[in-house]
Amino acid sequence: DLLKDAVAAAHHEIARKVAENSSVLLKNASATLPLQSGTRV
Repeated sequence: DLLKDAVAAAHHEIARKVAENSSVLLKNASATLPLQSGTRV
């Protein structure tokens, strides 16, 4: 359905913009941060 595809595409674009402009606040428990180079999480 053409309308359904258009709505899905618009939703995808909005979701991408929201994710692009989002940030995450981390709590530095036990002085873990900053991670050492080469550390795998």
